[in-house]
Amino acid sequence: MKTKYVLIDLMFTIANTPIGKDRFDQYQTMFKGYGLKASRELIEEIYGIARKSMEGLNYSNIPSDLGDITAYAYKWASINEKVITETASRLNVAVPNNPIMLGLEIYERLMGDPTLFVVREEMREFLDTLINNKIKVVLATNQELELVQRMLEHHGLFSRLEDIIVSDQIGHEKPEPEFFNCVLNKLGVEAGDVAMVGNNLKNDLGGAAKVGIKSLFLLNDKEQQPEKDGLQYVWANDPREFLPHLLAA
Repeated sequence: MKTKYVLIDLMFTIANTPIGKDRFDQYQTMFKGYGLKASRELIEEIYGIARKSMEGLNYSNIPSDLGDITAYAYKWASINEKVITETASRLNVAVPNNPIMLGLEIYERLMGDPTLFVVREEMREFLDTLINNKIKVVLATNQELELVQRMLEHHGLFSRLEDIIVSDQIGHEKPEPEFFNCVLNKLGVEAGDVAMVGNNLKNDLGGAAKVGIKSLFLLNDKEQQPEKDGLQYVWANDPREFLPHLLAA
């Protein structure tokens, strides 16, 4: 049965870093400004550990000195704070002053500046091919609505999307089943009508699988396919490789 809807993530899926760059190059540049002269490989290692250890925690109690920010922003400020402090420890240098504020600065810079990202031509072709074949594309992403809208407007993406569903709006984040159930309910479709395309094995594919979405596609720039982690999915560096699966009758 041909797919009716494709749910797709935004950051590092639709909007990506320029070819030859990734988020850790951006982290490295900002860290140098904080006096942390770390390799991008070290930052990537620490980031992976920090993110894994801090996912799923409660970020609703936001310190007043951070101002009027969302729980999502506080979550990423906290993850970045941990990366900063652990990087300083590994380098055996002093932790920069007020690392939680620096963590928030990193989040707002990397997620809030659309000029740091591109929509690669293969992604635009992928989206256009889906639309031309009457498959509706729905953005399903963890993020703050204002930052999502800024990214979409800058890159001229609104016209390619049937709907936009953001964690900030619905009060649930991927990989929570509640997020995906909200999406299915809003669209009025069954899990079998939907495919999920994303760059995160746990949040995008794992979360979708929990509500019965079986058409799963992992997009990333890795040279080798990530571990399956019990999931059945199609993996590619180029989203156009997903089209034969999505367009099959």
